[in-house]
Amino acid sequence: MMNLGGGSRSGYPGALIMGLTMGIVAAPCIGPFVIGLLTYVASTGNPLVGFSMFFTLSMGLGLPFIFLAFFSSKIDSLPRSGEWMVGVRIIFGLILVGMALYFIHPLLPEPIFAIIFPVYMICAGVYLLIFNKSGNNAKGFLIFKQLVAIVAVILGTWFLKPDSGPAEEMSWQPYREDIYRSAIQSDRPVIIDFYADWCIPCKEMDEITFIDPAVVNLSRQFHLLKVDLTSSVDPEVARLKEQFHIRGVPSILFIDKNGREISSIRTLGFEKPEVFLAKMNTALSK
Repeated sequence: MMNLGGGSRSGYPGALIMGLTMGIVAAPCIGPFVIGLLTYVASTGNPLVGFSMFFTLSMGLGLPFIFLAFFSSKIDSLPRSGEWMVGVRIIFGLILVGMALYFIHPLLPEPIFAIIFPVYMICAGVYLLIFNKSGNNAKGFLIFKQLVAIVAVILGTWFLKPDSGPAEEMSWQPYREDIYRSAIQSDRPVIIDFYADWCIPCKEMDEITFIDPAVVNLSRQFHLLKVDLTSSVDPEVARLKEQFHIRGVPSILFIDKNGREISSIRTLGFEKPEVFLAKMNTALSK
């Protein structure tokens, strides 16, 4: 199979065979990324998200070859190999380290990550500007490297700037069975947010949707409960997932004043404030 995928073949049948088997050849390079993407798609439980993510991945893998086919006559005009390629490798290496820091974000306390990531960007930019000399003899690449470095320093500095003040947040309570029973017997609807510490869309909900002023203001008319599903081995977590039919996180349930879930507006995955606000209004009208 490796020979089929890696060999050169002519004609349409040959191109088809190479395309079908290319995944095997590329597996060592893209395998870890695909596993991460599969994990994210599985956490959302949304077939449309899964299709769109992997369709985008396939387009990204295929588009460079399409451009190469269209502009094959221009290959001779590309820059010759040289020291600038070492510089490109260093830039991509720094980007990969930054991506690694970003992906461990869910494992770090927010205040620590808010310092580590911007400081890394600033250090990487300073390194490219002052200390790294690779490719400086190629004028075009030198300009590109300086632009990348300046953008990294500016973004890192901007991320480090102090907040204007803590945003008002929704008043969540940790889920407990007695609190839930009391809430559904009151005259207010209930919102239950099922989340996990490792879930990036959950953090997006917390940092974007749940601090939106209109959402926060309307949330005062609800009982707000959060259920932590971080530990998959906790029997209580398994019980709650079974009880509420949870297939992924974040899952947000709306319970009406009669104690019944409004299943038509159940939320799975990240939603923008305006969409979530419309669902809140729907729940209040029931």
